[in-house]
Amino acid sequence: MSHAAGPAAVHHGAPTGFIRKYIFSMDHKVIGIQYWFLALAAVFVGMALSLYMRLRLAWPNDHFPLVAGEGPMTPETYLSLLTMHGTIMVFFVLTTAPQGGFGNSFLPIQIGAADMAFPFLNMMSFWITLLAFGVIIAAFWVLFVGLGNLAYANANWLVKFTRYDPRDVARLEQYLEENNIKYGYADYWGAYTLDYLIEEKTILAPFNGIERYLPYKDSVASAAKLAFVFPATNAPPPTGALNDLQSFLADAENPVGEGAAYPRIREQLKGQQVGSMARVAVWDVWIVADR
Repeated sequence: MSHAAGPAAVHHGAPTGFIRKYIFSMDHKVIGIQYWFLALAAVFVGMALSLYMRLRLAWPNDHFPLVAGEGPMTPETYLSLLTMHGTIMVFFVLTTAPQGGFGNSFLPIQIGAADMAFPFLNMMSFWITLLAFGVIIAAFWVLFVGLGNLAYANANWLVKFTRYDPRDVARLEQYLEENNIKYGYADYWGAYTLDYLIEEKTILAPFNGIERYLPYKDSVASAAKLAFVFPATNAPPPTGALNDLQSFLADAENPVGEGAAYPRIREQLKGQQVGSMARVAVWDVWIVADR
C-alpha cells in the first residue's frame, strides 16, 4: 500500500546581507528581539509621560524645557497625558513584549517549527507596529510641543497679526522712514511679522532663532545704519546706552522666546554707536550706526 507524498515545506533562504539579516529580517528570533527593543523604547516613553504628569502636579507654575505649558495643568491636559500614557503602555508594552517578543522568540522552538507560518507577514507586522508607534509619538509631539510652543509664543504677543494694531504699525513704519532706516533687527517672531505688515519697506532680520531667509541676514549685516525693534514689554532699559543694548542681546534667559542674539550681531555692535532710542507705539526702537 503506497502513500502519496505531501508537498515539501518551503523555507525562506538564509539572509545574505546585514540589512536582510538584522533590519528587515524574516527570522523569528531577530523579529522577537526587535519587538523587545520596541517595547523597551515604549516603556521609557510611557515612564517619561508618567513622570511629567507628576512633575506638573508637584511644581504647577514651573516651565519645563522642550515642553510647553505654564501654570497649573488643566484637566484636559492631564487626561490627554494619562490617555497617551495608557495607550502606549497597553498596546506597545503589555501587548508587544509578551506576544511579539515572547511569541516570536520561543513559540516556534516550543512546537518544533523552523519558523513562523508566514515569515514575510511576520516581518511586516513588526514594521507596521513600529510605524504606529512613530505616528503616536509624532502626534503627541505636534499637539503638546508644537502647538504648545505656538501658544507660548502667542502669549508673548509674537505671532498673531491681530495683536498688532494697524495704527501702531503705521506709526512704526513712519518713524523708520523718517529716520531713513532700511534695515534692522527684531526678535524671531516679530521680525517676519513686521516684515509682512510693513511690506518689507524696512527689512527686519531676526537677531535670534532660526534664520529662515538668508538674504535678509546678508542685507542687514552689511548695513551701516540699523534699527533694533523690541516689544516695549520686553526691551532693554530705556537708557539709550550701548552697554544696556549689548547686555540685553547677550542674555540667553530673557523672555524673547528664542534666546540671545547671534554672536556675530553682538560682535557687530562693538563697532557701532547708539544714535537714538525712542518709544514708538508699542515698540522700543534703538537706532545704531557705524562709528
